[in-house]
Amino acid sequence: MDHGRPRCQRPAAGPRLALAAMLAALGAGCAVKQPPADLSRSQVQGVPERFAAATDPAQPEGSVRDNWLGEFGDGRVLAMVEAAVAHNPDLAVAAARWEEARARLRVAGSFLQPQIDAFGTAQRADPGELPIANRFDLGMQVSWEADLWGRLRSQEEAARAAAQASGWEYEFARQSLAAAVLDAWFLAVTARLQTAINQQQVEAEQFTAKVTRDKIDVGAASQLDLNVAEANLALAEESLRQSQGALLEAQRALEILLGSYPSAALAVDDALPPLPPPPPVGLPSQLLERRPDLIAADRVVAAAFYGVESARAARLPRVALSASLGTLLDPTEQIWSIGANLLAPLFTGGRLEGEVEIATAQQRQALAQYVSVALRAFREVESALSNEQVLAFRQTKLERADEMLRSASRIADDRYNAGILNILDLTQVRRQDFANRSQLLRVRAERLRQRLNLHLALGGSFDTRETQP
Repeated sequence: MDHGRPRCQRPAAGPRLALAAMLAALGAGCAVKQPPADLSRSQVQGVPERFAAATDPAQPEGSVRDNWLGEFGDGRVLAMVEAAVAHNPDLAVAAARWEEARARLRVAGSFLQPQIDAFGTAQRADPGELPIANRFDLGMQVSWEADLWGRLRSQEEAARAAAQASGWEYEFARQSLAAAVLDAWFLAVTARLQTAINQQQVEAEQFTAKVTRDKIDVGAASQLDLNVAEANLALAEESLRQSQGALLEAQRALEILLGSYPSAALAVDDALPPLPPPPPVGLPSQLLERRPDLIAADRVVAAAFYGVESARAARLPRVALSASLGTLLDPTEQIWSIGANLLAPLFTGGRLEGEVEIATAQQRQALAQYVSVALRAFREVESALSNEQVLAFRQTKLERADEMLRSASRIADDRYNAGILNILDLTQVRRQDFANRSQLLRVRAERLRQRLNLHLALGGSFDTRETQP
């Protein structure tokens, strides 16, 4: 036998051996070849001992922890994630695919078992000169293919690996949904805070326009000053309306994730949660064994491996056993038969060889896809780590600028009201102040989102319950 598989035992012979003995002997078959343990991981080259961007001394060492969701919010956030898991239609699709894959596994396994059917016939014949004859038969048929070369067992193992892959894909979809809900929540809170910043700017411009009109009444300002003040107010009101629209869209996006009608009625907090401490990231090699989408890709490779083995075994002879037992209406008249069929493909026009080539190409595709998923996973971790360092530096500088610009804006307001500063200088200081506030808000929100991306990229579950398919 080729491919290093062990030789099969010949079925026992002898007239005194019953059908059960022959079935047992044939059923032993040959052992199904198993894929190498590192078949997928060996395709990923150059995996370092540690993540290149994990240079922050505040980054703790150790294994990746689960239950990261509780670090980002209160019970309301947890309730939103639970609602999304229960009602999100996209996750329901992933769950249904997993259910379909498990059903296909049961179908594949059924071909290894004897197929038993009951039958019944009724006949009425008129032989001419003889009396009319009635015949009623009841019986049972049994058929079974002796899986000598492991073709059916390889198909079952392929279906098993595919079901496992579907289960891990569902788990990754579940984790991704939890992260998407939290990310949408951050965006909604950010939109509300941006609306508050724009509202403050509108109020400041309204006050400046009023002061300018009062100055014109006493001859202390010109029409140019009033035109600039009114234009600044109009621009501030336009920005406010824009941020209000963004808030509505963020609310609707979050409601869609929760599986509810997008009415933009979901209440949004007025503060971002504090940034959690950095999590341990583990080792790059551990990522290959932990992330659900990588485990799913590995199972796809295993399914393709068994597909190749099944296609190779299909070129070898098949032995099928059949038996039937029937009885006429009179139970004393019984009819039975036992038989065996041998099917050996001699010429198929290249069909069987082509199926082996197809299965082999599918295996190469699965291996290449695994490498692609692995590289994407490494990139996501490295990007989240490096972005954290950049954003932390930016936040420090923007907070310092925010402190200075708020103070400068207050001084500029007082000087303009006192007639010491012109409106163009006031406009420049105020625009820098509110632009910096908006930028600081975006950086703080982005740091939360990058921390969330890091947890998802590392493959840790968002809860503590067992979710392994």
